[in-house]
Amino acid sequence: MDKGIDRRDLVIALGAAVGSTSLLTSGLAVAQGNSQRKAARAGVANFVNGEASIADGDAQPQTLTSGTVIKQGQAIETSASGEVHIVFDDGGMLALRPSSRVLIDQAQIAGSFSDALTMTLLRGALRSISGWIGKFDRSSYQLRTPTATVGIRGTDHELAIIPDGEEKKGETAGVHNWVHEGGTTLSNAGGHTDVEPGHAAWAAHNGQAPQPHQGIPPYLQKRATSHERRINAHAQHVTEHIEKRMQKRGMIKAGETLKDAQQRHQAQRGNTVEEPAKPKQNGKEEARRKRRHPRA
Repeated sequence: MDKGIDRRDLVIALGAAVGSTSLLTSGLAVAQGNSQRKAARAGVANFVNGEASIADGDAQPQTLTSGTVIKQGQAIETSASGEVHIVFDDGGMLALRPSSRVLIDQAQIAGSFSDALTMTLLRGALRSISGWIGKFDRSSYQLRTPTATVGIRGTDHELAIIPDGEEKKGETAGVHNWVHEGGTTLSNAGGHTDVEPGHAAWAAHNGQAPQPHQGIPPYLQKRATSHERRINAHAQHVTEHIEKRMQKRGMIKAGETLKDAQQRHQAQRGNTVEEPAKPKQNGKEEARRKRRHPRA
């Protein structure tokens, strides 16, 4: 066999090997980057009752215990008797009810006004208390379901999914949203409706426009558990939770408050807070005033 040909073959083989190594290295770098993005921290499960699991993407679910760090890309699921409370790094909280599953789609909680949090409730029900993300830019916080979306404005609210064909007696299938404090907008392909504190609304799975409930349906209220006191305690002190975390991240200085940060953020966006102006009289009202008081 010709030795020149052997040398050429060797050079080609070495070149291919180097190329493969480069591609492998590049592929590993991309995979590592994707893994790091998926691994962005969201918060901590600070209370787990009964059976609950956590899974990364398509990986096998693992038992979820109190103290587990919750990350972007993970799905949390509870059994029929399980409940999980997650405290997010922005001071907010999520209480996942029994027989429920939620996916942490995006968690960007680095300690800035541009942080974002997006979750999808795939099954069951939850209660959500927003942290600084919902206080600074409500568009940066979003809670989704397969058929509807909830936008918030500094909110404590409940969300429940009742699948078609699985509603119990007296229940209505659909996505249900009940607001305790703040306000939400329930939206789907058919339209949207605003939900104020002490009110609830629902959206059918077929895409018809959301509509308000007449009062709070009992089947929504029954989703509260014996651990509601823990959630209420966090809700009552949520501003303190937020301020503590903001100070730790350097977002506010000692002595500053969440309100100070909100005003600073609004000013940076060219939307400074001003005292409400006194209502001005329109032309007709002014003419009537002059007829009544001609010397004025």
